[in-house]
Amino acid sequence: MSVIYKPTGMAREYSPYALNIYIGCSHSCKYCYAPGTLQRSAQNYFGTPSPRKNILRLAEADLMSNTYTEQILLSFVGDVYCDSADNGATTRAILQLLNKYKAPVAVLSKGGKKMLRDIDVFKEFGNRIAVGATLTFIDKQKSAEWEPFASRPEERLETLKELHDAGIKTFASFEPTIEPSEIIKLIERTLKDNSVDHY
Repeated sequence: MSVIYKPTGMAREYSPYALNIYIGCSHSCKYCYAPGTLQRSAQNYFGTPSPRKNILRLAEADLMSNTYTEQILLSFVGDVYCDSADNGATTRAILQLLNKYKAPVAVLSKGGKKMLRDIDVFKEFGNRIAVGATLTFIDKQKSAEWEPFASRPEERLETLKELHDAGIKTFASFEPTIEPSEIIKLIERTLKDNSVDHY
């Protein structure tokens, strides 16, 4: 069973390949598409997810069988830096595997400073990795309403700055755009901070 897959439909524009480590997420974002896509209720999706069964073994089998020269996104389902049952240990192990096989990777998260626990691994990738944050609101109260258990906007912005200053390529994803004026403020802030390489 292949766990590194080619997204289809509209998802294809975001990444040539993807790898979902956890099926579930602790952030409980009101706009999340994953429960509907997976035909699960919010109650059966949001919580503290465990890693997918045999994910490390299956990912390494894919990496041994194929040479990946195009980006693999972590991840389309769940957030690899949410509050997981293994405290992110599988995320770190997957990153180490992807680096071992020289695969190019993108990581997108609302986990804020949780991403920094793997900054040493990010650095080992060199220019084969980009680490990004989903930015939806600069107003922390609006963020708390829509993304109750994700990191607050300021923490995500500070994390992007720290990653960028460490020499890691960063990107920002402004999706979903609920209030365009909030996105404009976020763009202005990241330009001022010089914290984002790709929008």
